Amino acid sequence: MSRASDHDLNELWPDLGRDLATLAAGLGPALQPCFVAKIAACGLPVEALPAPKWDGLVLPALQVPLWVARRLGRAGMPVPTEAVRSAVLAAATGYLAVRVQDDRLDEGKGDEAPAHMLASVLLLRHSHALAQAAGAAHMDANGLVQSAWSRYAEAMLLEHRLDRSPGGWCAKSWRQSLDRYAPMTLPPAMLLARTAQWADIDRLDTLLMELAEIHQLFEDAWDIAGDIAAGRITWQAQQWGAHTDPGAATWHRIGGGLGELVHDLSARAHRLAAVALAFEMPGLAEHAMSRAKAMHARV
Repeated sequence: MSRASDHDLNELWPDLGRDLATLAAGLGPALQPCFVAKIAACGLPVEALPAPKWDGLVLPALQVPLWVARRLGRAGMPVPTEAVRSAVLAAATGYLAVRVQDDRLDEGKGDEAPAHMLASVLLLRHSHALAQAAGAAHMDANGLVQSAWSRYAEAMLLEHRLDRSPGGWCAKSWRQSLDRYAPMTLPPAMLLARTAQWADIDRLDTLLMELAEIHQLFEDAWDIAGDIAAGRITWQAQQWGAHTDPGAATWHRIGGGLGELVHDLSARAHRLAAVALAFEMPGLAEHAMSRAKAMHARV
């Protein structure tokens, strides 16, 4: 049986393309065009093409299962390639479902009925792929899956409500809103469950949630003018005074506030890289360092 300890995303990218094509082929005429369009919009493979070179500002949801597989391989617990392929497919379908829901909930993109139906199909395939990745441990991992998606749902609804309630954010609600990223831990967690490394799941979740917060703080600051124009007052916009003066946040960004934020977030990314190395995930450490450089380059 083939093993995945040395595989990278380029090797599994054609398999992901075929898996997504199989899913597309099983959809009817009402959902198939929506699905294919969403795949293309998210930069995922419509055909078996080489993986793109993403910059450091893209969350590495598809790469994390591979990094965990390598870590397990180095520890003498190699994971079958088929399980890693399933974890990558779970990451892709979970991400696509979130994008469908987020685009509809936050921005009103797409028709409501097809969006709901497509998200349901994607989450069903996501759940199946998670079970395949976990193998015999999938029943024991069910609680993790339910908890992560419940946290996600609560966070999405909270964010949707508070973004439209000027002055409604607080530090506690901001932290809770980050649970929208909780499902990102699930695909690599299934590989840890498969190898009975349960204690490492919480440590991995802590690392990924820190990465998610760095990501969201920067993206919200960068998109602040667009969010305000769309009637959304994010936590970041509120921090910069947009709930009382819509122009204040834009001027704060231009006047150096974004640069100060990037300095702080880069320091956090460097600390994250050190912790990731201690956790024996050099891929995550490299991504964190790349993210710090990319944030500086953008501003």
